Amino acid sequence: MSRFLHVALIAAAAVFALSGCEEKVEEVAADPALTVPTGQNNDEWKAYVIATAKTYIPKDQGGRVFTTYAEFGQEEEKTERMIQNTINFLSAGVAKGTFLAFAGDSALARRVIEEAFAEPEEGKLKEVTILFIGNPEDEAAVRAAIEPWGPTVLFHSVK
Repeated sequence: MSRFLHVALIAAAAVFALSGCEEKVEEVAADPALTVPTGQNNDEWKAYVIATAKTYIPKDQGGRVFTTYAEFGQEEEKTERMIQNTINFLSAGVAKGTFLAFAGDSALARRVIEEAFAEPEEGKLKEVTILFIGNPEDEAAVRAAIEPWGPTVLFHSVK
């Protein structure tokens, strides 16, 4: 009888341990959008960018969240409009507490930032947060373009 009790306790412990593992697997798999896309599917990347940006946005953040997404295979005209729109946005003034995110095709998003932030207005973006979601090799250039403006700069690596 004690052997039966021993086997039953081991079986119960195994079931208990396995049920704990299942919960952890569900937690990790809860938001598949947080998995970096492997290709250049813009829909997959947009879902990833939105899910990733949400992890950086403070819980009490209001409606001042803006994302600039540079599409893979984007036409030059659209890139020029993005640059101009960003310049216009910056020149109009950005409210304190605003959260900006730049992402997508990392090299293209870096280009938009470098050109739009080319003429820094020191301190103009104080108390603004800018998140760049991109390749590590683009981080230094992005920081160099944005930091003179005075925002908090965050970087999220996609590699």
